[in-house]
Amino acid sequence: MEARPDPTGDRLLIAGYDEKGFRLRGEIVAGRHDGPLLLHARSVLTWDGTLTAEALTALVSVQPPIELVLFGTGTRLQPLPATLRRDLRARGMAVEPMATPAACRTYNLLQGDDRRVAAALLPAGHQPPPA
Repeated sequence: MEARPDPTGDRLLIAGYDEKGFRLRGEIVAGRHDGPLLLHARSVLTWDGTLTAEALTALVSVQPPIELVLFGTGTRLQPLPATLRRDLRARGMAVEPMATPAACRTYNLLQGDDRRVAAALLPAGHQPPPA
């Protein structure tokens, strides 16, 4: 997967991904990052992959506020806990779970459209538990 060009050069984009992690491109942070990540236009944080509002508190303080959080759930779509969806919506954030490859593509597209989007990404090789 390749990232769309960022004409301003100030946004953090996903340049690629594999079963272990992500390659990021941006003026502030670039390079290889293994394991789960939280990212938005200007920062990247390690994340333990826990699907709770407490584990995602770093996204709540972002200014301007995040409109949408994309959840990359690994090799296939994994539903999000109802409490997490409710907690983030109460803070004004829409949530959208999808497989990690789709989340990476969608994140880059929305960044290119200047949307206030964040991503909580599990590596593409992550296998969610059986439903």
